[in-house]
Amino acid sequence: MDEKEYDKDFMGVHEETLGHVWAAVVGDSGDFTVDLLPVAVRDGHYEEPCISPDGKKVLSIRYPEKGAVRMRIVCVLTGDAWNIYSCFPLLEGIGNRLTVLRCHTWGNGVEGVVAAERGESGPFFTFFATDYVRNAKMYAASGKLDVSLSALALRLKKASNTEMTIREGKFYDFTLKKYLAENPGKTAKDFQAPVLRLQGMRTLFNGPCVCAWQYRFPVLGVEAFEFMNIRIYRMLADFTGSGDSGDDKISSYLYASSSVLGSYVPKPGDDIEGSLWLIGHHV
Repeated sequence: MDEKEYDKDFMGVHEETLGHVWAAVVGDSGDFTVDLLPVAVRDGHYEEPCISPDGKKVLSIRYPEKGAVRMRIVCVLTGDAWNIYSCFPLLEGIGNRLTVLRCHTWGNGVEGVVAAERGESGPFFTFFATDYVRNAKMYAASGKLDVSLSALALRLKKASNTEMTIREGKFYDFTLKKYLAENPGKTAKDFQAPVLRLQGMRTLFNGPCVCAWQYRFPVLGVEAFEFMNIRIYRMLADFTGSGDSGDDKISSYLYASSSVLGSYVPKPGDDIEGSLWLIGHHV
């Protein structure tokens, strides 16, 4: 499949690149290849080599070894040298019970994405699997899995609109008809246009690329971290769900760098919106 072709099974285009992800982390604070990679290679934790889905010998480097915000460098043995194939953020997440539907291996044969549902009938979504090189066969087998989910904000702002007045369309027509039926003698002039309240709404909408989602939800808690001299904020949130429990609820952390936030500092109770990159790994 051409990587720019829309995949209906994943509701998006497989970009198979992570440049936009690191741009959201680093911003203008430094040169990624000059400032971050050498430190991680020198001081990182080297994981036990494994074999990729397409038979390559793979070595992963994790830096720092522990922490809420880390990075992973993926290297492939070519001849007698290790070549860097990829590098992506590792973000501490929250466990969710998922029903895995299918997976897609990237063209490099090392990385991949997963399509899943929350529970049996919850929302459909896709995530970049940070453990794909080790667990591709497990994801391909589908079924129920416990997955730690987290997300990186590509764009984030405080949501300004808290309600919408519906003055036309099918919903307006339906509520008007119902009002007139329940109030004999009243006319359309007496009808008050329905108001849709957005405050507290929790939802994900698929974006143009697989694993990139449009979102809106309230912030439940906020923490701040330093990652290689970059200020990172972590927000606790229910990404989806209409109640306190059930198949439609996805709870997770959203991370945002100061370069994405600008002058805005999120706080509990704020409704936020933007776009995010969703990731996960088996727990």
